[in-house]
Amino acid sequence: MPDEMPLCILLLGASGVFGSRLAERLAPEPGIALTLAGRRREPLVMVRDRIGGGAIRILDRDWIEARDLAGYDLVIDAAGPFQNSGTKLVEAALEAGIDYVDLADGREWVVGFAERFDQRARLAGVRLVTGASSIPALSHAALDELTAGWQRIDSIRIGIFPGNRAPRGLSVVEAILSYAGKPFRVFRNGEWRDDWGWGRLHRTDAGPAGKRWASACDTPEQDLLVNRYKPSASAEKMIRYNIARTDVMPRLRRPRVGRVRMKDERVAIDDLFFRPPT
Repeated sequence: MPDEMPLCILLLGASGVFGSRLAERLAPEPGIALTLAGRRREPLVMVRDRIGGGAIRILDRDWIEARDLAGYDLVIDAAGPFQNSGTKLVEAALEAGIDYVDLADGREWVVGFAERFDQRARLAGVRLVTGASSIPALSHAALDELTAGWQRIDSIRIGIFPGNRAPRGLSVVEAILSYAGKPFRVFRNGEWRDDWGWGRLHRTDAGPAGKRWASACDTPEQDLLVNRYKPSASAEKMIRYNIARTDVMPRLRRPRVGRVRMKDERVAIDDLFFRPPT
């Protein structure tokens, strides 16, 4: 019998923190023909050499066309950041008739994704998946398992506390800074209230990991947890993200010195703003 045709995957953002990890996992899988894509060749070559192979293409998701996706079965967007993200890649996937998956954590992007694209995807016979990352995909999977068979949920609190040794890419840093000090809605004490990005710094119990600092963040869970699990009292997502002085920081547009304050409440990004070394 003839060999089955491989699943041809185009991975955009393949040289980033999450994209490179995904490439490492996909590369040894049988039946997959992986193409690493991004805006710069050198980082892609480094990933290819590390994983032992794969094609390389120079593509920008903001300028991609349907013809660029010809011959692929699936396109994965790991480029980010997805806050204020454009729709060019999704539009191209719909026109080309191929499946699409992204690792988005932008609240507006993920929450409004179905309303924007579901009908068109059904008509095109294409599967579009958003938020296939630690949030909201893994967080919801864990909650589904924990609450199976429950008749009622009163409150939900999700916390993510990356270790200090975890890598930080430019897109990750830009994403978490995009809502710093800005107002956003959160469901607390049975009603929607305003909160502030990276505000409400506090210590929280992380079980065997001990006490961890946490702050409010504007992510899709703030809406999705309420819509899916219908808690009666509250549903909140907290996070703490320390950023070391790496080569990422000098590439940010406006590095500053000092603390950020919003309405007399210290935002928990004191250690993120500093003047890069000269």
